[in-house]
Amino acid sequence: MLFKKIICLLCISCIYGYNPPKYCHDVARENFKIVPYHAKNYIARHKLNSDQCNDLIQEGYIGLMLAARKYDENNNINAKFTTYSSYWIKSYMSSYIKSMYKQKYNNIDIYDNLCKTYDLPVYTKINMDVLKPLEKEIVYRRYIKKPRDISNDIAKEYGMTQNEVVKISLRGIKKLKTEYMIQEEML
Repeated sequence: MLFKKIICLLCISCIYGYNPPKYCHDVARENFKIVPYHAKNYIARHKLNSDQCNDLIQEGYIGLMLAARKYDENNNINAKFTTYSSYWIKSYMSSYIKSMYKQKYNNIDIYDNLCKTYDLPVYTKINMDVLKPLEKEIVYRRYIKKPRDISNDIAKEYGMTQNEVVKISLRGIKKLKTEYMIQEEML
């Protein structure tokens, strides 16, 4: 019975143009180093932490497996597997990056990023409510959000100079530091 199911699955995969699992496994195993090669560009560009790097690489491997499954050796344009698979790997990595930015920022991420940037203990709860809305937005976009926005882009968006954006963000950071010092004294 199991043998009939396997034959049936192989027939279905041949009908839809998919390669058999053994072939996919062999091709993916031969070319698995392509994924970290493409991932390093995304990691550097988006300044990902280690968990995000692992997720990104895992998404790349999913793209590699899909490419191995769909690759046709007898294609018309004689494309090599590495060329074909790089499209799918980049596609899956890009979709992961997009989904990562669409998610609302989590308070834990905010605290972790601010603590790493300003050498505060990670367990510190920073109250962002002490900031004015404009300060809060600029501090979030310059120090917390990934990818971080540069002050020049923020200045263009708000119709102010780059120096004003830097002053506002530094003022916000100063308020957060004083808030942290107050919290520290209370403990």
